[in-house]
Amino acid sequence: MRTINKLRTSVALAIALAAGPTLMVSPAIADVITFDLSYSGASFENSAVGTGFISFDNTVLPNTAVSLFNVSPATLGIVNFSISISNASSGNGTFGLSDFTADPNGWVWRLGGPLNLSANLVGQPNFFDFSWCAGIYAGQDYANACEWYEKAAEKGSTGATAQLEPITIRQAVGAGRYADALHLQEALSAKVEAAETKRKSNPGKETAEELITVAWYALFARDFTKALTVSDRAHALLPGELAMETNRAHALMFLERVEDCKALYLSYKGKPMSERDARLWEHVIAEDFAEFRKAGLTHPMMADIERELGVSP
Repeated sequence: MRTINKLRTSVALAIALAAGPTLMVSPAIADVITFDLSYSGASFENSAVGTGFISFDNTVLPNTAVSLFNVSPATLGIVNFSISISNASSGNGTFGLSDFTADPNGWVWRLGGPLNLSANLVGQPNFFDFSWCAGIYAGQDYANACEWYEKAAEKGSTGATAQLEPITIRQAVGAGRYADALHLQEALSAKVEAAETKRKSNPGKETAEELITVAWYALFARDFTKALTVSDRAHALLPGELAMETNRAHALMFLERVEDCKALYLSYKGKPMSERDARLWEHVIAEDFAEFRKAGLTHPMMADIERELGVSP
């Protein structure tokens, strides 16, 4: 599982905001904590400006080492959100949660550890990434995107530097170069594992979450043995995470291990993916199958599994 979402607004807006808006704390009421959002396009040599706010339920917002991709606002405890963009080449206007209802599961929240929620988030060493356009930039101008990030990185933007590798991977996926995407994701995963091992003495959750993505791209690259091997290792590092089990089931299917894959596909029917992700297992499997078909990756068992899970298209 690694859901590939469409871009909600213009690529310029998504890239600019993904580079890391300033998040400044405002007075909290009860369990709701509000941060001011501000963005300047100066690092990208443009005059775009963004201002707004985002409010979280502090009892829900994950405040520990975590890497969440393509999750819903509810997963992050987001209760209110507004951003106004002006002077951009496109995508100007004011946007709120209601503007994302057609495809809401594109939020990213990545931390290296707990944050001080009473201070500005950007600049804290554990604050890695926050954005709400996490999906593949299908059909967009990747070359310009990379150029913008490179310019910002040269000017010292740590957020832009962190985004260069992911967007290169997305570019490969968008072009159907899945073997390249797999190779790049493996390299990124190795960096994450080295950093986590240095901090904690052993690889753990962060490494496992990167390996989930490695396995996902391995499926599209048709390296099913690698997808299974990587999923098994991710499971050993983070038992109980259903995202890796989806990839494991897919790998077993494409490796023609019919009984094993069928048992795994049906064993989690009706279960939510996690406490953070309320989507049911069978709906995620259906989404994955849809992505496979778009990429020309099919198997006769897919229709049978969809029928048994009650999610036939």
